[in-house]
Amino acid sequence: MNELELFRNSLYAAAARSLREKHPQYVETFMQALAKTRNLSLAIDSVKTIPTDVGFAKWRPLLTAIFDTELAINQVKTSLDLLRIIPPKSVVPLHNVSISEGAWVYYHVDVWIFWQDALLERIKKLIRLSVRRLIRHFNPQWENIEIDILKSINLLSQDIGKIRDPLAHGGWAVDAPAEEKLWEGTVLVATLANPHEIISGQVFEPMAQYHAKWYDELDRKTRLVLDVIDKSIGKLRGNIDWDKI
Repeated sequence: MNELELFRNSLYAAAARSLREKHPQYVETFMQALAKTRNLSLAIDSVKTIPTDVGFAKWRPLLTAIFDTELAINQVKTSLDLLRIIPPKSVVPLHNVSISEGAWVYYHVDVWIFWQDALLERIKKLIRLSVRRLIRHFNPQWENIEIDILKSINLLSQDIGKIRDPLAHGGWAVDAPAEEKLWEGTVLVATLANPHEIISGQVFEPMAQYHAKWYDELDRKTRLVLDVIDKSIGKLRGNIDWDKI
């Protein structure tokens, strides 16, 4: 079990304890409905009219933040898994959709970059929320603790940002035709009588030859990011006294 899972379990336990202490009627009604129906949705429906804001509202942003973080991790891993699979040419000949090898690689590299950047933003939000809601009131050094935990995350975020920014605002691979002096030949071919016979399907194909290189590099970066996240959450957990919350 990694540090994020351990933190999530501790957070769930603390939130459940708070709910039992401050809203026993909610807990009793919910547990009875769950035992009777064995259905989570029906059990939740049975307590919708019982208010829980007092004492429990503070937990919702934290629970949402860790859920959002774990979703982002799953998206990063999924994009990497899909990049690992190099499809045959005309990968999806269904409903008149055809995706070339190069387009497949290019798309999933972009998706990985987006979700890796999104993951780092979510983990920063989770750490800040956790420090300010679970540590600040019990430790006067909370600001230094937050800075220390976020240090490695911020460095990674800057690194990924150097790739994401041109992707989001223009640049990076889009600049390649100008940098490699490809536009000259492209405009000449594009003005021929039947340009599509020559250039159709070739726009993304240079990406296909770099498939293994891209996968290895992004796999390495993914492992690095997840390792830094694990160590950062470990630091966070080490500074939380769950008995005081």
